[in-house]
Amino acid sequence: MLDKRTGGLSSRQMNIAIKLTTTAGFRCSSEHSFFHHFRFALTYLFSRASHFPAIGAGRQFFPGLSSQKQCIAHTLLFACLASLLTITGLAAEPLSAAEPDRVAILLREATLKALAEPLRTYITDVEQRFPAKLQIVAGNWKTAEEVRAAIKDLHEKQKISGVILVGAMPMHRFYMHEFANPNPLYYEDFDLKFSDQNKDGVADGYQGKPQLKVWVANLRSSVKANDDDIATLKLFFAKTHTYYHAKEAMEPRALALSGSDWPEGGTWFKEQIGGKLLGKRAITVLENKACTLKSAEKALKEHNYTLTYIQVHSNWNAQSTEGGDLTAEQVIKLKTGSLITINHGCSTGNWMHNEAERTSPNMAMSFVFGRNIGQVVVAQVRSGMIDYQDVLYDGLSGREWFGKAYFNTKQKAESQASSGDHVPGDIVSGILMIGNPFVQIRPFKN
Repeated sequence: MLDKRTGGLSSRQMNIAIKLTTTAGFRCSSEHSFFHHFRFALTYLFSRASHFPAIGAGRQFFPGLSSQKQCIAHTLLFACLASLLTITGLAAEPLSAAEPDRVAILLREATLKALAEPLRTYITDVEQRFPAKLQIVAGNWKTAEEVRAAIKDLHEKQKISGVILVGAMPMHRFYMHEFANPNPLYYEDFDLKFSDQNKDGVADGYQGKPQLKVWVANLRSSVKANDDDIATLKLFFAKTHTYYHAKEAMEPRALALSGSDWPEGGTWFKEQIGGKLLGKRAITVLENKACTLKSAEKALKEHNYTLTYIQVHSNWNAQSTEGGDLTAEQVIKLKTGSLITINHGCSTGNWMHNEAERTSPNMAMSFVFGRNIGQVVVAQVRSGMIDYQDVLYDGLSGREWFGKAYFNTKQKAESQASSGDHVPGDIVSGILMIGNPFVQIRPFKN
């Protein structure tokens, strides 16, 4: 990206200039420090421009300085001139790096007021580590229709590729599997025509095939429609900052849990996915009868995981294992966690079920919003698995950050979805993302 402070220098050009001037004696700890010293040096040197013709004659053009200081000043002059020449030449070259992805952070104005400082830190952390440009967009949206219109406008005018909904933002509802579920597809393809076939006020069908334009991450920790849960979001942003600065111990390991209906699901994950991402020795597998409540609790408490794969019967409150249920309350209290969770359990991401039943926390949310390292989860709002998960793993193994890998997965899942045995509806894949989309399976360097 070009920086207006530099008169159009790219980051690469700036780094070259910093190295050259540092060689001459500068000690620049930051871009701001560099430009401060660089401008000072040029001002000082060009204020003595009348002496420049003396270069060829070998005369002093810093009169009044000692010989030692003359030497330093000469070195500084040539370093600055070399920097200018180098920069001028580089400025004409096409930028090698692609334009960063533009991502909009949408939230209510009251939410922004409460989270202004954590959001500033988050944006700085992300932009330093990912080819992305984040933008805060605050409003007083009351309906999903208003949010959708804002996303469409941002996509058309600013070419955003992703959206992070922070706090209790309005969410569209789509009826399938006997319930009106959260439906981020409404935002991801803002041109898709939804319909309310039985006229009960809730969409239950749409026309055509989805063509996703953006990915959507739900950065919400409360199951209540109008509760931002600011305290939990502040804790989340704080641990995210800690993660980015490598202050939290990350272990290159994965955990696979699969129930008796998928007796070899854990082994499949180890052989086909986890082994390629992290190495087979780094994968803990608990499957079939070995996937007990006791063993699952023990495994979750023993380590921080880069990735956790879950394939057991579930709902929005708990996940079934041999010998008992692993509940959302248990998971959210864990001191250890998983950076990324792929949760195939039915309806684990359906916080609207929790609100209707007055239960909390939501099962999928519990993997993200505890005090442990958890950052992001992809989950289901209906019965069924995370379809086309291979696309997600391919993206992660290619060092894509989670939002991009998720987009390709969701795009394929929606385009391939078809009517099932539940009517009306059941033509939305039901996949959604909760948490921070800017996560990769690789260590970060400060």
